[in-house]
Order: sequence, then structure tokens, then C-alpha cells
Amino acid sequence: MGSSSGRRVTLVLCTREGAVLGALPSYDVASPWWQDVSGVVAGARSAYGAEVTVLRLLNAEADRPSGGGPVAYLAQVSESPMVRLARWSGDPLALRERVFHAGDPARWLRLAARLAGATSRTSPREPED
Repeated sequence: MGSSSGRRVTLVLCTREGAVLGALPSYDVASPWWQDVSGVVAGARSAYGAEVTVLRLLNAEADRPSGGGPVAYLAQVSESPMVRLARWSGDPLALRERVFHAGDPARWLRLAARLAGATSRTSPREPED
């Protein structure tokens, strides 16, 4: 797959507790943009029956977010998919960097909902004359 035509994705799966399960077999997604994970999630679901929450980018071959090519993401699952997972051979320290950890998406969504609820209950201040 060409660098501007899409990505070759490897998903390293972990549990909510952070235990690394292994990597799904690689698959292609159409969008070259690293931030666009909708195709990553859809690909995991359609090819492997895996319901994933992408936590973060682990590594990429290209040097820019729109570069496409091979990429690896850390993704959380609630249950291991029914497919043989490969051992993740990447840097184990990369899994410990503080960006998103396993279990964080639900916590951040609860916080966002709470903050949005607090904001929607307050009315904007009238400008002072």
C-alpha cells in the first residue's frame, strides 16, 4: 500500500487493566491519516470480530500524520477476539507512556459528560455595560 493511499494497521490489544494480549494480524485501511481511527475500528470489527477502543498510536513508519504506510496502535478490548494474536515485539516501555492507559476512555467520557452537564446548566453572562 502506498504511503499516501492508506495505512497498514497493526493493533496491539490490551485489557482494561492494561495486560497486553498480543497483536491482531495486520490489515489495510483507506485513510492515510493517523488520527482517523474510524477505519481502524471498523476493520478490526469486520475482519476479526473485535470490538476495540483505540487508545493511541504506538509507532508509524512515516514522519507525518498524513503519511500513511505501516502504523501500530494500542487498543483496549473487553474480551479477546477469537483469532490467534501475535506476540507484540515492540518496545514494552512504549506501552507505559502516559497518554491514554487501559481503562481511561470510560473515565474520560464520564468526566466529559459531567463537565458538559455542568456547563449546559449555566447560562451565559450578559455583557456588562
